[in-house]
Amino acid sequence: MGRRSLVASKFVLFLAVYLGLLCPIYAQNGTNSTTANNTLFSKRKNLTKIESVSCEWADVRPSYSIIAAVISGFLILDGAVLCSIGYKQERTSFSLLGFTIAGLVGYAIVEYKFDYSLGIQLLITGSIALFVSILCSSVMYCGIFLTGLATGFCLGSVVIVIITEIHTFGSFAEPILILMGLGIAFASASLWWKRTFVILGTSIVGGAFVMGGMDYYVEGFLFVEYVQHIIYGQEFRKLCYFSWIVFSIFPVVAIAGLLIQHFKTAKLNKRQKSSSTQALAMNRLSETSHQYRV
Repeated sequence: MGRRSLVASKFVLFLAVYLGLLCPIYAQNGTNSTTANNTLFSKRKNLTKIESVSCEWADVRPSYSIIAAVISGFLILDGAVLCSIGYKQERTSFSLLGFTIAGLVGYAIVEYKFDYSLGIQLLITGSIALFVSILCSSVMYCGIFLTGLATGFCLGSVVIVIITEIHTFGSFAEPILILMGLGIAFASASLWWKRTFVILGTSIVGGAFVMGGMDYYVEGFLFVEYVQHIIYGQEFRKLCYFSWIVFSIFPVVAIAGLLIQHFKTAKLNKRQKSSSTQALAMNRLSETSHQYRV
């Protein structure tokens, strides 16, 4: 595959994730156009934190469904795989990462914008997820780029949560710019320093997946909805103590994944180091001989 095809593939992935984030915002602005002329850069006039919601776990205990429980279990399993063998089995990791992210973003768009039956929604989402999964596992640069992009989004969400505890964002553009800036920064760095940022990215994204799956079983995606409402400029409830407990799963799993991969699964043995050194020496020798021939 040529250089232009790689650039085009990365641009398509970036555009798909970007539109997935902005689609609900523009939809909400379109429905409220008769009452207020809100745009992406307009001020958040009515964004408030709901303080009167009960923090008793019995009041927020979710009513479990089979589909959501299966998806949450898959997220926990996927996060465990990414944290343990993310770099060692990188093609498998990129395939799982592309399938999960494309499936979640695609399902969110289809459910939000279209009134289809559940079977049609799953069919569309599965097709999108399968295509991105094959693309990320076949074209390594796309998988690396998506890993860095997801890493930036996860860390950007953490930054948004921390900033929200201090003050309220003034416009819709601020959280979006944080997400996109960190996403592009980590995606670009991942293409330059592959091993370091793939280990870092799979650990962070794996921790986010485990936290998201556990969030459903504990409080029915309340923390995920909290972050979503902040990004989309909607009213959000105050976080309770069990929400912070769920959030603490993310750094614990991410650090554990970093340690496991750095010291065990992603560690290069002597044979791999010698083979890589020999390959580098052979490449330099071939380049030198080619220069002499010229």
